[in-house]
This record gives sequence, structure tokens and C-alpha cells, in this order.
Amino acid sequence: MLIGCRLLLTIAAAGLAGGALAFAQSAAPSPRRNAPATELSRIIAGYERFDRAEDPLASGQEGDAAALARLPGITPADNARRQAALEQFRARLQRVSAQGLGPADRINLAFLRRVVADRLEGLRFDDGRLGFTNEGGPEQLLAYMAESTRIRSAADADAYLSRLDAAATFIDDTTANVRRGVASGFVQSRATTEVVLRQLKAQLARPAA
Repeated sequence: MLIGCRLLLTIAAAGLAGGALAFAQSAAPSPRRNAPATELSRIIAGYERFDRAEDPLASGQEGDAAALARLPGITPADNARRQAALEQFRARLQRVSAQGLGPADRINLAFLRRVVADRLEGLRFDDGRLGFTNEGGPEQLLAYMAESTRIRSAADADAYLSRLDAAATFIDDTTANVRRGVASGFVQSRATTEVVLRQLKAQLARPAA
């Protein structure tokens, strides 16, 4: 997520700017920060909240208890909501002048502009129609979820059961996305499809625990 990247970018910018003093100046917020830097900080914080809300798997791993009970939304309505939010972020980022920023903030501005532009491009292309990649689809995501979930309390167990309850809808939504892709002539390659089919057949052949 961006805030995690922000520290790395700040360190990189500090090195380029010339050492520990530059790092201290860019890493520590000043009460007299100029308007572009203040607005950029607000945008980054807002984007972090947006990204966490849209990615409950990562957010749950980072300690968000409420996210542990949810799966990502993958319907066209979910993507329309994301696109509207990202368009707002893009407009706000375009209004931030790089001229008033320090080295670290200039890197952060360029980086977030690129991240937002890439996400918007994917949404406009409607790449959700593919439904799966060469690494798999919902079957792999759900298997990873099962392997990585740690249940330490009754609340953790309830959250995991909520995710399991949502799994059928997640699979149905993926199926609907793939059908949209088939209808519009946008599908995965034969090689990728055959790999995922083998994965699905192997999972279906396993006895229920």
C-alpha cells in the first residue's frame, strides 16, 4: 500500500538529496508545510483508506478486524464505485503543483499519479472479465485464504465463517465476469485456461475434510 511505499520513497529521495539531514527534513512533517505538500499528504491518507477498504484480504492481514469477515467485491458495480473514487483522486493529484514540493513529495506525487492511472486503465479495459490469471482464480484465492488464516479467538472464527459464507457469491460473481468476457470476445489464452482447469479438477478430486 502507498503509505508503506511512502517511507521507502522518502528514504530514496533523501539519499538522492544528499544524506541524513535531507531525510530528516523530508520525513518529519513541519508545522509550516506549504499548501501543495499539505494537500498531497491528505490525498495519500485518503488513498490509503480507500485502498484498505477495497482490499479486505490485505487489510485483515494488517490488523483490521472488520476486514477479516469480508471478501473483495468484484462485480461491475464494485468496479464502477472504484472508478468514481479513483477519478476523484486523479483530479486532486493533477491540481497539486510539483514545484512547491520537496524531493520526497515529488516522487510520491509522481508515484501515486502512476498508480491511480494504471488502476483506472485496468477498470476502463474491464479486465475483470478474465476472471482468472495464470496463477489461478477464486479457487486459488480461497485456498490461500484458508492456509493463511490464523484463528486465535471466537471473533476470528466468526470472521472466517463469514468469509466462507461469502465464498459462493464470490465464485458466482467470478463466473458472471467470465461470461461477460466470453460474450464480448475477451478471454484468457488457451494455455492459461488449461492450467486453471487442471487446478480446478485437482481441487474437486480432493475428498472433503
